[in-house]
Amino acid sequence: MPPASEGAFTLVFSSVGTGGETCQIAPHNAQIGYTDVTKNSELKKDTIGGAQIFCRVIDNGGEFEAHGFQELSANHLDFTVNNLSPGATEAAPALGNVSYRSVDTVRLYSSPGDAMCEFWFDNEQEVATGRVWMEFRCPQIANAASNSSCAISSGTIAMQNCDQEK
Repeated sequence: MPPASEGAFTLVFSSVGTGGETCQIAPHNAQIGYTDVTKNSELKKDTIGGAQIFCRVIDNGGEFEAHGFQELSANHLDFTVNNLSPGATEAAPALGNVSYRSVDTVRLYSSPGDAMCEFWFDNEQEVATGRVWMEFRCPQIANAASNSSCAISSGTIAMQNCDQEK
């Protein structure tokens, strides 16, 4: 049996989004486990302590398809990046989608299709079959039901022991 998926994220939720609506949620930080641009000091394992962690990182011939889901207590993060280049930088990031919920947002906030999130690597971060550690930001993350548009100004995602097949 393969080892259980492990993951962590940290992020800064901002009340300044690029959408036309006003952000109705106060700025806040959120995390599951702990990771940042220099270290992964606390990855949570699927099913331990109530955590739900799933990821898939597949090599598609030089670019990667990365998908991850993390949920613990009220915090939830789901991301998908279909063309993640190992050479992605902050100046030339890969684009993808994020959905996020916390005790602060209550509702699910998602990146709209016309304002995708940006993903890139810094320092020792990397993507390889079965694992990913990267930075991200979402210029706009919205909840249509509440007419609220905000942003994730910075974040880090780390996942390992991920599925390697579609």
